[in-house]
Amino acid sequence: QIADLARRIHHSTRQLLRQLRPPALDELAFKDALHHLLNEFAFSERGIRCRFDYRLIDTPAGETVRFTLYRLLQ
Repeated sequence: QIADLARRIHHSTRQLLRQLRPPALDELAFKDALHHLLNEFAFSERGIRCRFDYRLIDTPAGETVRFTLYRLLQ
């Protein structure tokens, strides 16, 4: 019974984490998703100059790395 409850909790947690994933990471190329994130902040509308210089040659390998970089920028 406890093992079954633990499995259900684990399953529910994984579902929630998938739902918390920013859709832009799935819908756009990684570089475009980062630019989209910056545009959401609307810096220019607040008179803040922002420059984002993306210099990665390749898209980072691994979903965890991409997700972490996205959250770091966020």
